[in-house]
Amino acid sequence: MAPTKSRRPASRRTGADGVASGSGSGSGSHTQAHASGSSSAAGAFDAHSEGPRRLLERGSARVPAFADAPGGTGWQPGEEEEAAAAADEDAEWGEWEYEEHEHVVLLDLGPAVEKLVKSSAEYSISGLETDTPFLTIGTSMFAGAWDEALGSEILLYDTHSSPHPTSHALLPLAPTPSDAAFSRAPSTSAARIRFLPLAPPAPPNNKGAKERKPRGRPKLTLEERAQRALARVMQGDVPKRLQKEEREQRAREKLERKAAAQARKEQDELTSQSESGSDESGSSESESEDSDGSDGSDEEGDAAREKEAAERERESEQETE
Repeated sequence: MAPTKSRRPASRRTGADGVASGSGSGSGSHTQAHASGSSSAAGAFDAHSEGPRRLLERGSARVPAFADAPGGTGWQPGEEEEAAAAADEDAEWGEWEYEEHEHVVLLDLGPAVEKLVKSSAEYSISGLETDTPFLTIGTSMFAGAWDEALGSEILLYDTHSSPHPTSHALLPLAPTPSDAAFSRAPSTSAARIRFLPLAPPAPPNNKGAKERKPRGRPKLTLEERAQRALARVMQGDVPKRLQKEEREQRAREKLERKAAAQARKEQDELTSQSESGSDESGSSESESEDSDGSDGSDEEGDAAREKEAAERERESEQETE
C-alpha cells in the first residue's frame, strides 16, 4: 500500500462575489477552497464512495516508478536502505514519484456571503481535517459541518495576482470526466462544508446616541384594566359612568312603582262604582226613602277609599326613598 500525505490549507484571501481559493504550504499536493453563497447548474448527482475526510486525506500518493520493487508489495526497507534512498533517489530499488492531486471543497456561507465578504478582506479556516471545521471572517465565527455535495455547484477559480492586489479573474473549473459524461457544468464532485453563525458580529459603537423614551402612557392589557377598575370600586371610587347608570335605574324603579299605585287606585274606583250601581238597581225604594242617609254613606265610603289610596301612595313613596 502506497503511503499518503495530506496538509492543512493556510489562510486564504477572498475575491469577487464571495469566491475564494487558496492552497496549503509544502510539496506534493494542494487543496483549494471556494466560498460561494448561491449556486445553480443543471446536471445529475455523481455519487462518490469516499467520504469528505478521506477525500482530503488522499492528498498525494507516493508510488514507485516500476512494479518490480525489491521485496514485492509487502517489502519494508531497513534503516540503511532508507538512508541510501534518502541520499540518492536513484537507488537500486527505484525512485519515488509524487502524483499531485487537486481536490476542491465548497464553503457554503448561505445567502449572506456577499455581505460577509465585503465586511472583511480575509478569512481563515481551522480544523479542516476534522469533523467540525471553523471559519472566521472579521469578527464573525462560523461552525461548519461536512455535507455531501450535490454535484451541481458551479465553482470558479479566483486568480489573485500578487503584483496587482486588486486584480482578480474568475475562471471556471475544468470539467472532470464525470462532468463530461453527464454533460454538466464543472462541479465540486467532492464535498461541501455548511457553515452556521457561531457568534453574532460585534454591535456598532453608538455611545453618543441618546436612547429614545417612549411617548404617551404605556398601553395596558385587558387584565390590567380590569384589576384597576376593581381596585377603584373596592376603595369606593365608583366611576361616573356607573353612578349615572345607578341613578337612572333608581328613577325607572320609582316610575314603575308610581304607575302600579295609580293602576291600583283606578281599579279600586271601578270596583266601588260597580258595587254602588248594583245597590241602586236592587233597592230603589229604600233609596227614595232614605236618600239623604244613602248619600251620606256613599260620601263616607268615598272618603274612606280616598284615604286608603292616599295611605298606599305614601307607603310606596317611603319604599322608594
